[in-house]
Amino acid sequence: MKYIKSIAISTLITFVTLLFPTFVWAQREMRTTRTVILPKDETVTRDFFIKAGEVVEIMGNVKGDVVVAGGDVVVEGKVDGDLLAVGGRIWVTGEVTQDIRVAGGEVILSGKVGRNVTAFSGSIRIDEGAVVEGGVVAFAGDIFSSGDVQGDLWVAAGNLNLSGKVGGNIESYVGTISASSKADLGGDLIYTSDNEARIGKGASIAGSLLRKTPPAGFSSKQIQKDQIRQVFRRIGYAAKFIGMLGALVVGLLVVKLFPNSIKLIEPIIDKRLLASLGFGFIALIIIPIVSIMLMFTVIGIPIAIITLMFYLLALYLSKIFVSLWLGGKLIKLFNKNNDYLKIIIGLCAYYILTIIPFVGDLIALIAIISGLGSQFILYRGWYDSAKLKKLT
Repeated sequence: MKYIKSIAISTLITFVTLLFPTFVWAQREMRTTRTVILPKDETVTRDFFIKAGEVVEIMGNVKGDVVVAGGDVVVEGKVDGDLLAVGGRIWVTGEVTQDIRVAGGEVILSGKVGRNVTAFSGSIRIDEGAVVEGGVVAFAGDIFSSGDVQGDLWVAAGNLNLSGKVGGNIESYVGTISASSKADLGGDLIYTSDNEARIGKGASIAGSLLRKTPPAGFSSKQIQKDQIRQVFRRIGYAAKFIGMLGALVVGLLVVKLFPNSIKLIEPIIDKRLLASLGFGFIALIIIPIVSIMLMFTVIGIPIAIITLMFYLLALYLSKIFVSLWLGGKLIKLFNKNNDYLKIIIGLCAYYILTIIPFVGDLIALIAIISGLGSQFILYRGWYDSAKLKKLT
């Protein structure tokens, strides 16, 4: 318990000093309610970072990006920015001037989209009268396109039904595909399927109609799964890259604001690696268990929540400190000694190592454990020094 107390106290110091400015500068709305409504006559001139509820209705205007989550998400107003939405049913009848990225059980587009649409859903409808000025990338069980898609259409679906206008090319991986007599396709229609496309007599296809047969041993469903898996893999790489950029910003701030602290923690990782791994492993396991136990008591819930927040912060800082140490080792080979260069080189090396198949996750785990343990050793030293000064 003494070790846990030391970790909690020392991490609190770091948490407050690092994140207090963020809480002052950041402007976010985080609500979890049964119903969240932006009235029709109201205009918001900043981003809706998070809006969560059972029903989310945006009937007014937002001059900024919107990130929403809810059982039902309805956008009837104007979003002058991007829309990122997750929900059981997502219905856009208003206008989104930039990109839409949505995931839900059912997605319905009946309004106007200024750029591109990316959608993951059980069912996707682009209604008659809807306008998408860019392209559409969609993954769904069923896709019905009756509106005006001015760019390309790329889909992976069980069933694709075309009865509207598509200005660009269509590439699809489907079980079945059909184009009604109202379909107006301005480019090529290329599809990979076990089944021939059903084309209505009045349908217009400006480009070529090409069917690709799935590879032997693969069904259209398997192709859909493979394509979706590939997209998610790319999303994972993109998320890692974005995560690296975020970590780089945090790392540069740490170097700028706490230059003396990083000079203390690097030797700990270098000279006391086994101790760091030991203390880090204990902290990694014990702190969540103790926090969960505290949640079963009434007075312990706030303590548990605060402890977990500090714990998560310490986990995040672990890769920053390990990257500094790793970067220091690498630039030393070239007789360099610059803290900013350390964090840049170190983080790049860390993220490259973590994407190596099979061993990447193990490397990340070792880095987290050693970083967590080195923080414990450093913070405990500070805590013990403070106690001695108080006694003397």
